[in-house]
Amino acid sequence: MKKEWINTFVRNSAKAQALYLDTLKSASKEILLIFPTTNALVRQEKIGVIQLSKEAAKGRKVKVRILMPVSKLAEHIVQSLKQQLHNIDIRFIEQTSSTETTILVVDRKASLVMELKDDSKTTFIEAIGIST
Repeated sequence: MKKEWINTFVRNSAKAQALYLDTLKSASKEILLIFPTTNALVRQEKIGVIQLSKEAAKGRKVKVRILMPVSKLAEHIVQSLKQQLHNIDIRFIEQTSSTETTILVVDRKASLVMELKDDSKTTFIEAIGIST
């Protein structure tokens, strides 16, 4: 049986946010997240990404793996996740100026890549550009 791949560009940030949250909710085995900056992590906590990841890990036993830059700003989020759940793995990467995307992969079947347009913005919708 031939696999059908869907590749869609999403230019509307609000639609991208809804797609992002829906994709997270659909996870049954694994969530892989890469945050390009600490600000990206903070923005995504505000829209519920961290909470949905915790719910998936606890309720559905989904393995959650996160790569993110080291930061004092995000330390409380990281400590909270590590203390509450054992199936969340957080690893740290160097923050580089060339990293400009947030990446989500769910169950190794669905992925969403979101361009970081302006990291200084405080809301997810203002900060991201095109998604695919």
